[in-house]
Amino acid sequence: MKTYQLVSEGYIVFTEIDGDSVTSGPIVQGRIKTRQVQNGTENVQTGTEKVQTGTESIQIRTDKVEIGSVSVQLSNSETIIEPTYEDQPVFEDVPVYENQPIFSDVPVYVTEEYSPWDELMATNPEIEPVLQAQLDEEAAAVVKEQARIDKLSAFTYNGVVCSVTESDQNGWASLLSLTDKIISLGGTFIPIPFNNENGNVVTLSSYNDYVEFIMAGATARMAFFN
Repeated sequence: MKTYQLVSEGYIVFTEIDGDSVTSGPIVQGRIKTRQVQNGTENVQTGTEKVQTGTESIQIRTDKVEIGSVSVQLSNSETIIEPTYEDQPVFEDVPVYENQPIFSDVPVYVTEEYSPWDELMATNPEIEPVLQAQLDEEAAAVVKEQARIDKLSAFTYNGVVCSVTESDQNGWASLLSLTDKIISLGGTFIPIPFNNENGNVVTLSSYNDYVEFIMAGATARMAFFN
């Protein structure tokens, strides 16, 4: 069973269940893939085989063959006739083989480009719509990301674009605490180059300047939580 889930415009995820096996993957509009497709066959040699091409007469042994007789005179003057023999070859026809090629038709493949999206749409499939919960999650992610970007340029102080991230807020508090402690011990305020999270540096030349900077930053940061 194969199902299709619309994730976003032009982006579908298919899920195929075959017994205990589950396969899934994306199908993206406009994405082109390649595949191998058969384009005919070709007759090629795929091996060899022994083929009988005839027979050959070969000697396999020799037999004693009677070819005549001779008169043999015994010691008592009796004469007898005895056969005479000679070895003669015995031939037999045996098959003659030779290796001959074996040819087979094998498929020929070529590479072609195709669009999985277009092929799927041509089948008029049933596609499950995007779940509302997913849409809400994506919308929230967009808002969160935009807020992150906006916090990097939330206000301008002394001509410098400043950020109001949590890291900036922690920096304000740490430096203010340190500055108050130095002044309470009779020290003097030292101009501070404050490094914003966005990479910009704003120089605070007096204690009042620093307090005003923190108040401006806090006000700009609070706007993101209203």
